[in-house]
Amino acid sequence: MINDNPDTCFYLKKNSEIVGTIFGAFNGRRAWIYHLCIHPKYQKQGLGTLLVRKVEDELKKKGATKILLSVSVVNLKIIPFYLKLGYKMMNDLVTFENDLWREKQISVRG
Repeated sequence: MINDNPDTCFYLKKNSEIVGTIFGAFNGRRAWIYHLCIHPKYQKQGLGTLLVRKVEDELKKKGATKILLSVSVVNLKIIPFYLKLGYKMMNDLVTFENDLWREKQISVRG
């Protein structure tokens, strides 16, 4: 992800410790924020907001007009954070997955 999107993936360091990361991506049509993570010891200090705003700025420079992100059902406590930053829940998108790892376990021979 970082090699493919070096302008939209960032990390924060304190001394030599990485305390936060965010991965942003733009495919020419849609922009996504993936994997915002702040070490629990450093949460609620504005670092998440700093990273989100940095990625938003870089994605705008690339031409993005909309940024999407997903919240895992095991991390619903983060929803108020994103709402505070101006994100809203979409009612016109259903997310699907294709577990490619599972497919690798099945061999098809012709």
